Amino acid sequence: MDSLSLLRESLPNAKLETAEREMSLDFKAAAQSLATLFKSSKQSVKHAHDAGYAACLQDMLQIIQSGVSEDSGVGVARVMDWAEGQLDRYREDWSLNGGRGDGGVTRRVTRDASRSRVGV
Repeated sequence: MDSLSLLRESLPNAKLETAEREMSLDFKAAAQSLATLFKSSKQSVKHAHDAGYAACLQDMLQIIQSGVSEDSGVGVARVMDWAEGQLDRYREDWSLNGGRGDGGVTRRVTRDASRSRVGV
């Protein structure tokens, strides 16, 4: 203990205060960089999600519009079957690329108890 006391007394206070101030500034800068990185990544994820959602809506509108004519109607069952096929392809691509295998999509029953549909 005496050697630590002697060491503290032998160090100039100005250098110690400067070193502490510099260390504090470095720590604050690192914390600010980390916060900025977190915010940036959060925004990137949101933008990617929004782009995917917009693409999904565009695909849904396209399939509905392609079946709408005076001769044929687009039934809900047909749209649901198409959407389920798209989700199955997505799951396959996801699992082949090292994803979870379900594409983040959970299953739930929406039409009747005997026929499950995929819901997001």
